[in-house]
Amino acid sequence: MIVNYMSDNIDNQKHLDDNPNSNPMDISSILTEAPEAEMPKDIKPMKPTLVDAPFDDADWLFENKWDGYRAIATINNFNAKLISRNDVSFTKYYPIIDILKIWPCNAVIDGEIVVMREDGKTDFGALQNWKSEKDSLLEYCVFDILWYEGKNLMNLPLKQRQVILQEVLSKNNSDRIRQSIAIPISGKQLFENAEKHGYEGIVAKKANSVYSPDQRSKEWLKIKVQRRQEVVIGGFTKNKDTSKPFSALLLGVYESGKLRFVGKVGTGFSVALQMEMMESFASYISGVNPFDIETAGHISPLTKKTTGETFIWLIPELICEVNFAEVTKDGLFRQASFKGMRIDKKALDVELEIPKNTAKTINQVNKTITSPIIETDTEQTGLLPRGNDTAVVNFQGNDLQFTHLNKVYWPQEAVTKRDMLNYYMVAAEYMLPHLQNRPMSLNRFPDGITGPHFYQKDVTGKVPDWAKTFAHDTAKGEHHNYLVGGDITSLLWMAGQGCIEINPWLSRVGSPEHPDHCVIDLDPDDSNTFDQVIEAALMVKQIADTLQIPSFAKTSGSTGIHIYIPIGTGYSYEQSQLFAKLIVNKVNQELPGFTTLERKTASRNNKMYLDFFQNRPEATIAGVYSLRPKPGATVSMPLHWDEVKPGLKMRDFTIFNAIDRLKETGDLFKGILEPGIDLEETMKKGKNIFDSH
Repeated sequence: MIVNYMSDNIDNQKHLDDNPNSNPMDISSILTEAPEAEMPKDIKPMKPTLVDAPFDDADWLFENKWDGYRAIATINNFNAKLISRNDVSFTKYYPIIDILKIWPCNAVIDGEIVVMREDGKTDFGALQNWKSEKDSLLEYCVFDILWYEGKNLMNLPLKQRQVILQEVLSKNNSDRIRQSIAIPISGKQLFENAEKHGYEGIVAKKANSVYSPDQRSKEWLKIKVQRRQEVVIGGFTKNKDTSKPFSALLLGVYESGKLRFVGKVGTGFSVALQMEMMESFASYISGVNPFDIETAGHISPLTKKTTGETFIWLIPELICEVNFAEVTKDGLFRQASFKGMRIDKKALDVELEIPKNTAKTINQVNKTITSPIIETDTEQTGLLPRGNDTAVVNFQGNDLQFTHLNKVYWPQEAVTKRDMLNYYMVAAEYMLPHLQNRPMSLNRFPDGITGPHFYQKDVTGKVPDWAKTFAHDTAKGEHHNYLVGGDITSLLWMAGQGCIEINPWLSRVGSPEHPDHCVIDLDPDDSNTFDQVIEAALMVKQIADTLQIPSFAKTSGSTGIHIYIPIGTGYSYEQSQLFAKLIVNKVNQELPGFTTLERKTASRNNKMYLDFFQNRPEATIAGVYSLRPKPGATVSMPLHWDEVKPGLKMRDFTIFNAIDRLKETGDLFKGILEPGIDLEETMKKGKNIFDSH
């Protein structure tokens, strides 16, 4: 989901053509402002302008720059296409197309096809070499919607297009198609994060910008961590004594219709990759030097060869991308490194990108300078700067007012409500897929972990008008309207109400009686050690492995470990609970000395409770990446199974280090969003295992 961070200034952020009575989250009202039009054909993406430095401005949105292939998606009557910048059909990326084909809507969407690694970084090399789902996992990171159900959206403000896009994605949930999140953070802060974690850079977009196809707009800006440039391959060299297929590529960019040589690149590829590249070079070999020999009075270095060096020329149609340190006074790239081939652009369009001055560019775009709601303090690292006890931030077109920001929620650690909100702002990217369309139970701690708390399930009359709710008659015959999770606005509203922990259902609003996870909660007694919890968790893992089914572990953030098994949505809570009971019964048989299935605390005899009863309608469990109202400000953190070993501690994962870990590992619980196991078949397969005692 995209997070909109904008000024509340009425002069600069007018909603729905100055209609004060319009609800910006009312999709139908927004669509009313868009003209009717046929689905556009041959749309070329809007392009950002390269600038030389990050900046802070509350009238702009900031998001990570993805390292993939830009693609326009058209979905029309259960047919879908992915088209590149130069009209190449990305049919090879069929997993994304197959998902789009089943969307029950008609739309044109802009985004980036990527391979997302487990650490949260995109892998362009893996994308370039992708052949099938066996290679790596494809994702489509979408950031704009241009046309929807007969309406041309391109002249609507970006913030309104994002509201529509979020609505479309929420109705067509898929963890392979995600909305690129524009976090409400200063551009400088996000850029520092990109530098720290090795991302390509960031993109800044004016919150009220329109979509201009095939234009390089100054209302969209890109800031790169490293100098990076698309270049045309005009040939390659081979040194006399080398055993490699080639020694270096000869690179060029077009200027005034002529190909200017900009240097060589001899690093960044393996021998195996060079061999593949040589196969593609074969049909482009030419006897003609494609480079302009004299440019701007400089004689090309290609007129000189080192001893033993051979030049092989190519027809200048192939494109690759390189990193480089700087451009020398002679116009050559210094310390160039190969990053990958490009198939999504025409060679004649490859020109040298020279970064523009950021301040001048911003001044050209920002015709009126206004004060944001939250003035950025560059000395502060929080998204909500320290100081005022209240703040108002606009998310997805709606104002959220935060109060009591200075209140200490974790006294021993001096962690405030502001710190908690800042955590959830950043963690939202990883949490939201797991909250999508799930009813939420609110556990409110208005005075922090040392004060009283109370549960609130029915939010009738309590939530803002824009909030999504789910009407449900409980097992006790009560009628409740539950808040529905899935977007950052609802997440932060909950946190603003003092919900330290986030508690989603195991099922979604579309299938409330059918959980899509089976959960085992290892709940130790005070007399149990955490190493015993680990031993029990590994026993569950051993049983799951024997059954040949996936299992995912996370710390509870309190005292135990939660283990999830994805089961899809075709089974009842009774079936899920029975399956969990069979597993924990087996664990109890193997570890009778310190585990029990006794639900009543007084009857457990100081043993660890193997809780299978969590698998019941309306029950909740601390969500993935949720903070817990416990000393230490701990987090319910997903684990690699090889981390589940003696020595692991609950306080290894807290509000202080969780975000850095997430940036390194990515979402380790992403697998529970995949299609679930065949539960009936698994139970048949496990009959001998479960009946062995």
